[in-house]
Amino acid sequence: MMSLWEEIAQLADFDKDGMISVDEFKQAVKNSCVGKKYEDFPQAMRAFIEANFRMIDINSDGVMGVEEYRYDCVQRMVVEEIKVIDDAFNSLLNDDDRKLGGLTLSRYQELFALFLGDTSEDCPAKHLFGPLEL
Repeated sequence: MMSLWEEIAQLADFDKDGMISVDEFKQAVKNSCVGKKYEDFPQAMRAFIEANFRMIDINSDGVMGVEEYRYDCVQRMVVEEIKVIDDAFNSLLNDDDRKLGGLTLSRYQELFALFLGDTSEDCPAKHLFGPLEL
């Protein structure tokens, strides 16, 4: 963990005060991840993304299904109808994802990289964290 913190500090502690502000973190993500493939992300960011996937994959089957996605979303937001969350989840899926019943870690990593790097309104990963409004 210490080496991950050191990597994060190198990437984000621009004023070298030993603390990383929200603005420094956002700039570090922009510099290190935006427009890059997942494999090119810093190790610390990849570790964060993989840990996040594992927390969402509650049953540890290697696939984030709709129930797990729902649970992750409702922890962070209020929605009037569950259909909104289901529609957001379904918008993330390609044909292979549908056959598997959800998102694998590698697909989640791919979508995460798209979420950070594709600023278009029709980004295929725009609902990775739920039915977020633009």
